[in-house]
Amino acid sequence: MSTSRPTESVLDRLASAAVSGADAELDLLARFGPVAVVIDCDGERRVVRLGRPSEHSDEVTLRGTAADWTALLDPAPSPGLHDLLSLGKSATTFTVSPSLEVLVRNLRILNRFVEVARETA
Repeated sequence: MSTSRPTESVLDRLASAAVSGADAELDLLARFGPVAVVIDCDGERRVVRLGRPSEHSDEVTLRGTAADWTALLDPAPSPGLHDLLSLGKSATTFTVSPSLEVLVRNLRILNRFVEVARETA
């Protein structure tokens, strides 16, 4: 019997959401605003590329605990844990870098990415 650690489960769900063709809206957003997303869950990292990011594209690092990611990816997330901005304000263990400006510039595609990952539960 395979026992998956919460970190692996979170990273796998997020990686599967980024697969091209998994969601038409995400693919369209990625086409016009490609971004590299570094997912950090309890120190384990995975890089997800939405679209075809180049050296001129943004890279965003989303860092949190398995509990942060699990709360965000819950099919019916609690208030204050329902999107990246809310989670960043509510959970002191969740951070975004390099800056709030980069997060806001990529917020639509990142939130759609989270919605798709949430639907893959």
